[in-house]
Amino acid sequence: MAREYFFEKHNQQYGPVSLADMIESGITEDNYIWYEGLDDWIEAREDPKVLEKIREFKALNPPPFGIANRFRNDPPQQEDYSAGKVMPPTNLVLGIISLLIGCWPLGIVAIYFASQVKKLFLNGEYAKAIMYSNRARNISIVSIAIGLIFGLIYFILISTGVVDIDALQQL
Repeated sequence: MAREYFFEKHNQQYGPVSLADMIESGITEDNYIWYEGLDDWIEAREDPKVLEKIREFKALNPPPFGIANRFRNDPPQQEDYSAGKVMPPTNLVLGIISLLIGCWPLGIVAIYFASQVKKLFLNGEYAKAIMYSNRARNISIVSIAIGLIFGLIYFILISTGVVDIDALQQL
């Protein structure tokens, strides 16, 4: 008759089970085991047969990807803001820059959207926080582009003599 094992895992006792079932449950060398003939519970590493089966099982069955991936030194992946775990960027600095060098009415709107991102995120409105973050970024970019285009047009008009700087200074 095959030996039946009892084992401890996460402070819970399991058994009786076969050796194969115990190993497949994911016990480690640190878990306690007991079977008929032992006076007291022992760590799995103290039984050579059990230890060998645990090591064979580990060699054939890698840990789940998430656990193994925690310890890797890969570059960080793009954050998933949709899960609500990471606050999306507020783009407030970009909004302020757009206010200073861009079209200032759009800069004000961009700053408004950027200032709402953190509040929405903390209130659990993740989708709305992402939407406001994207709006702040997009409006800031448009504002800066408009400011640069008008600045370039103004520079061209002054350098070609269409607009007289002296006449502008007298106004």
